[in-house]
Amino acid sequence: MADTYYVSAATGDDGDNGLSEENAFATIQQALDTVAAGDIVHIKGDGEYNEILRPSTVGTIHNPIQLQGYTTTPRDGGMAQVDGNGKNLASGLACGGGNWYYVWTNIRFTDFSDRGVDSALANHLMFRYCEFDNNGGWGAAVKDSVLFVGCHSHDNVGLGIYGDGACVIVGCLCRDNGNNGIQLQGVDNIVLNCTLAGNGYIGIHLNYGENCIVGNTIWGDNKKTNYGIACIGTSSYDVLMNNIITECGEGIHTDWGTTPGWKTKLGVLHNCLYGNTTDYVYADTDIGEITSDPKFKDASGGDFTLAADSPALNVGVFPVNVPNAPTQAGDTHFLGCASSEAAGGGGGGGGSTVRVYTNGGLP
Repeated sequence: MADTYYVSAATGDDGDNGLSEENAFATIQQALDTVAAGDIVHIKGDGEYNEILRPSTVGTIHNPIQLQGYTTTPRDGGMAQVDGNGKNLASGLACGGGNWYYVWTNIRFTDFSDRGVDSALANHLMFRYCEFDNNGGWGAAVKDSVLFVGCHSHDNVGLGIYGDGACVIVGCLCRDNGNNGIQLQGVDNIVLNCTLAGNGYIGIHLNYGENCIVGNTIWGDNKKTNYGIACIGTSSYDVLMNNIITECGEGIHTDWGTTPGWKTKLGVLHNCLYGNTTDYVYADTDIGEITSDPKFKDASGGDFTLAADSPALNVGVFPVNVPNAPTQAGDTHFLGCASSEAAGGGGGGGGSTVRVYTNGGLP
């Protein structure tokens, strides 16, 4: 039978057994050294955890190991903070190669000298409502078969989120990172209902192919972002649909040039491109193109919901409805992801002002 462990920075003791709040561990690493497949760890957000987390035990596909932050009561949606102590530690989470089967929920990885999550060889991880911010390198780096749901990666010196293949990134916000908001090196990735705002180089960078990029809002913040979506190298057979791309240097960019048949390598449908220096480089929207102002309510203030008279309302190839994602009242479908501060919600985590998902207590 699975065990439940507790961690408290304020009152815990690694000499205790960790099996109750009264006997909580003091460090997350002690919990990681103790757990078995299927176990749950509740991490109280009553202080900073100045640690580099190095899991050693793997979960299984049916019995993952779960770590969840909380404030007062387990599963209350509060955040626990793993902190680099003024960038004196290199990274927050360092998983080696292989299949891990871990679920990280409501945990903030901040202020590390390199990466908040440095697990670029790790497969089968899930991050729910986590935050990766103010790190000296990337926000989060993973490999294959990783899911990010409702996460917030911002103000990192490098990339916001990096993955390889078969990654799914849903309802996330990547803003004001020094380099790409999201970079995906492999194939079979999905980016759905995300907001990419004011990132330094590329909103979404695709390096190979067969990716689905659907229902995202990419705002370049007056050309701070060079490319909204860039299909670089051998990227091909990507589907780009129901996206809004504004204020970038180039909206949609590919590297195919005049290669014969290049248009057959890209499915571009029902996108709104407006206010970019150049909307397309070796690409175009075949069906349902919109070239007028999408009319965000307050993009510079982080509110990307659409005004009532937006041309991006009640258009698109099909509704993109994700449970708990923000919606436009009365509208069955729209372009972009309609994220806003008003969507508010779960986790928070110091410095987070925009939440794409509402948590409101975890299952």
